[in-house]
Amino acid sequence: MARLPIIGSDSDQWGMLLNDFLRVAHHENGTLRGVMAAINVKDFGAVGDGVADDTVAIQQATDVSREVFFPSGTYRTTQPINLSKNGQIIFGPGTIKTSAKFVFYITVPLLNVILRDLTMINQGRLEGGYDDAAAIYSEAIEGAGVEHSHFLNLTIIGFGQGFSISGTGRPDRSDFFTDLSRATFSDSATMLGPHGRNVISGCRILDTLSKKPIGTGGGHGIYVRGGYFQITNNQIENMQGGILAPTYGVVSGNIILNAWYDSGIYLTGDPKSWSAGVSIIGNYIENTKVDGIAVSGSEQVTIVGNTIANARQGSIRLQNAWLVTITGNTCLAMGNSDHFIRGYGSEAIQGSREVLISNNIFRGPTSKRSNPIVFAKAAAPHRGIVISDNIFFDLDTSSLSNEFFGPYAIINIQHSLTEEAAQGIIAQNNLFSSLARLEEDQNKPGYPYIRGATYITGNLFLYK
Repeated sequence: MARLPIIGSDSDQWGMLLNDFLRVAHHENGTLRGVMAAINVKDFGAVGDGVADDTVAIQQATDVSREVFFPSGTYRTTQPINLSKNGQIIFGPGTIKTSAKFVFYITVPLLNVILRDLTMINQGRLEGGYDDAAAIYSEAIEGAGVEHSHFLNLTIIGFGQGFSISGTGRPDRSDFFTDLSRATFSDSATMLGPHGRNVISGCRILDTLSKKPIGTGGGHGIYVRGGYFQITNNQIENMQGGILAPTYGVVSGNIILNAWYDSGIYLTGDPKSWSAGVSIIGNYIENTKVDGIAVSGSEQVTIVGNTIANARQGSIRLQNAWLVTITGNTCLAMGNSDHFIRGYGSEAIQGSREVLISNNIFRGPTSKRSNPIVFAKAAAPHRGIVISDNIFFDLDTSSLSNEFFGPYAIINIQHSLTEEAAQGIIAQNNLFSSLARLEEDQNKPGYPYIRGATYITGNLFLYK
């Protein structure tokens, strides 16, 4: 147990004992704790030399006390440590290196859990196993989970899932939350959900190519399975996908680089229930295999002030999305990007409705591709789309014609699958600058062409 150094003895460990005591005895603001409940894992026989198996000592410490302190050292574990106490606080500068699938394992509903300042390393994955390992893992618990809990300033290395809390919150209690902040993940990812309020902020999530399928959240830097979320000011690099979450929350201020197999931000809801209320604000996204931002099955969508560079298939994708505002975004198609905005369509997808696209800047791709804005054929006609005061430049309009998107359409709003025309489509006051075209295209009728709009005025076309 943490104690003060004894005068006249402890001369070789005075500093360590004093630091341990101060860490346990005081709150982060320097005030004394009312009760000194914390114990040191070394008091239960943990060695912390990276060689001895400290599993039993750590489990005994967590079974006995709600506050457990890991002093500096490397603690080797071979089995998961089970957490079973409400109000459990586990903290310290120590490093836990495990050959087990999990470091901490939760199978019962818990409240007010705090883990902070630890480093956790998965030796099993580093040696070629446990692709779905997690530093902190909770089972899905019907009607309950890990609630009102904080996970702060952690370093997690070599876990395929990294942080996997499957049972957060309750469907009937939106005030229940999980907070993951200021953590660093290397070769690891995060998963939260399915209920309650999930907060992920200030984390660095780097370098995982999990073998789990994309649709299950495998390899995404952040995967939220449900509930309301706030995903803010995180850095995500070199993942299969950036952020995968439902369509109820806020994604803002994140930096997402190199989503090798999926979109940078992909928010998906149930189009039958029309999950409402998602804001995607001020993110920087670069190099994605699919889209920069994709939203499916939602209404009340705000996409504002994002920068998207080199999204392979399109900067922004809408699918079953209504009441959408897309404004103030800068999109640079520096490779094979097809579109600035693409509205998906099929027999199962309704047309886009009430969409405002204004004051955006889009630079076209260097290769010959298709339309900057396209809303493809859907089960119902597109309706109420306003495209206004945008700047589009470096477009190769000589290559806009193809079998799917039709002839010579810079903006292409297609009919429905039943050939009903789009309704209330406005294209006004847009600037199309530095257009390139072949000489033989100049005399073709309707060139350049805005297709499917019901009101067209004030657009300016400037050629190289």
